[in-house]
Amino acid sequence: MKIAIIQEAGQHAQNRHMRESLCMQRAFNRISSVKDVMVWGHGYPAFQNNPTPDWNSFDMIIMLENYSTAWVPCLAHTTKPLKFVWSIDSHVMDVNPHKKIFDDGKYHYFLQATSIFCDRVKNSLWFPNAYDDTIFRPSPENIKKQQFIGFCGSKLNRGDICSKIALKYPFTPDYWVLGNEMLAKIQSYKIHFNLNMNWDINYRNFETCGLRTCLVTNNNMNMDDYKDLGFIHGENCLFWDSRNDASLFSVLAEYEDDDVSIDKIATNGYNHVCNNHTYYHRAKSLIGILEGKTPNECPHEYWKE
Repeated sequence: MKIAIIQEAGQHAQNRHMRESLCMQRAFNRISSVKDVMVWGHGYPAFQNNPTPDWNSFDMIIMLENYSTAWVPCLAHTTKPLKFVWSIDSHVMDVNPHKKIFDDGKYHYFLQATSIFCDRVKNSLWFPNAYDDTIFRPSPENIKKQQFIGFCGSKLNRGDICSKIALKYPFTPDYWVLGNEMLAKIQSYKIHFNLNMNWDINYRNFETCGLRTCLVTNNNMNMDDYKDLGFIHGENCLFWDSRNDASLFSVLAEYEDDDVSIDKIATNGYNHVCNNHTYYHRAKSLIGILEGKTPNECPHEYWKE
């Protein structure tokens, strides 16, 4: 089985190895039936060495979203491969740019990381984010977490609430910390704060749990999705309502002096994502579709047609 993943290379050297295309490549390479996985796109060696691959030589092609699209090939005339567009950031830029690529290239399935967009494009399937368990691994249990609550990521819509947290707890947001330093930061927190943007369930949810750190995340518009993904307040994560900042501080106050419960939730969260939400699980689902299964027959996945 031969697979092509099309995406532009990452822009930041520290976390370039975490680019979705490379995470998917590593996941597919763990599946015995897959013999060759090419990552192709602006900034990757394969793009420079082979600017016009024989797209019909592949069994599956996955188009991931890119920083720019001028170089993106139109695959409308392929006859062999099963083709997917995976839209990850439609909650930021809307789904229409990805829909154009999907329509122009006559793709078979539109994979939506944000389920609310599934009714916007024909042949859409909810295909949630995931984490790379070859990168996001827990630190040894004997390493003590020092900071009660922390945040590692981009500032975006989180500056106001982070400032409020800093008024109540020893807390300095680790904005734009990347790569291995990001992993170390998250693992130094007892609780990792998250605020999703709009309707998405971002990577931080899965990566935090994958590092066996307790996740506290907002539940304003996506609780049905969280439920379908198996996230449960007080069992494998903590939820707060971003329409009411007081709800966050109520949750934090409840667990502030309860390291035993925090550790239990973190361990349950790790076990949950490890068993359900890695890139390997997502790759297996796509292989299942290629082999003729319907989405609902694919294991470890949560589809909304």
